[in-house]
Amino acid sequence: MIRVRFTRSGGFAGIPVTASFESDSLTPESDVELRGLIESAGFFQLPATVTSPEPGADRFAYRLTIEVDGQEHTVDMEEAAVPPESRPLLEWLSGFARKSRRGAGI
Repeated sequence: MIRVRFTRSGGFAGIPVTASFESDSLTPESDVELRGLIESAGFFQLPATVTSPEPGADRFAYRLTIEVDGQEHTVDMEEAAVPPESRPLLEWLSGFARKSRRGAGI
């Protein structure tokens, strides 16, 4: 089972987007997709903080905690510093969080 806590903050409007869920609440297809995205992102190899040397107003900041098989890792990322291989995972989680707020699960 996978446990996820996700927060996207900042941006122009400054409205946070959050999601907290366990993979057993997903469809089997979404569970497989999420596992693949976590692996492709190399999430457990990322440092705890990923920052950009260039400050920027109205950019997003992400905090992501994932637990898989008892191994937990938390990463804080600034939008401008997100590694390309992590973008699909963050986009998936942002979409999931928005859909969850509207009451439509994945």
